Amino acid sequence: MSSDSLIDLMEKYKNEFYETNGKNTFFKKSQKMNCAKEISEKFDLKKLIQHTIYLIPNTNKIVYNYTVFKLFATPDNYEAVIQTVIDLYELVLKTSPTFEVHVILDSFTITAAERYKEAIRIFCNKCMTAKTKYTNMMTAMYIYFTPSMIDNISKMLKPFIDPTISDRIIMFSKAESAELIKNIHVVPETIQEPKIETESIRGAEALS
Repeated sequence: MSSDSLIDLMEKYKNEFYETNGKNTFFKKSQKMNCAKEISEKFDLKKLIQHTIYLIPNTNKIVYNYTVFKLFATPDNYEAVIQTVIDLYELVLKTSPTFEVHVILDSFTITAAERYKEAIRIFCNKCMTAKTKYTNMMTAMYIYFTPSMIDNISKMLKPFIDPTISDRIIMFSKAESAELIKNIHVVPETIQEPKIETESIRGAEALS
């Protein structure tokens, strides 16, 4: 199954979740986490991560796709996601002295930065500080669909990131990103559809 098909399935599941539960006016963060938790339990987590973080074949380019990550990420699986990043770094470094990072950040907002602040902190501590070898081996970080509030987001996340990384970040606007990501949006077509017995997610029985 292609990444687009996977995202369609996850989006459908998410939409049915909100149709059943309604969208909270308050406590939006907890409701989004509850939805993500259900998705992470219904789909193969390993496959979800493979479609979120992947290596472009025959290159030293590693892609992070936030549009997939946001659909299933919870504190319960942050470590698994970050370990996959580290594993890919190590894989690339077996054949290349350096690597590039490409981040698809479409729909990322300042509230999302707050929601995933702990995941970002853990990731930066393991991969983007002076004490890690990966900081010096990353030649560039390309960010696509750069959020309009990037200055505010950057201030929020600045304490977690090694200052030397800033000079290697290249940002692309939303207008130019759609064409540019065509060259990096390549993922393994191995994911299988989760076994959901009904079209609806209404009720516990329908989800079993």
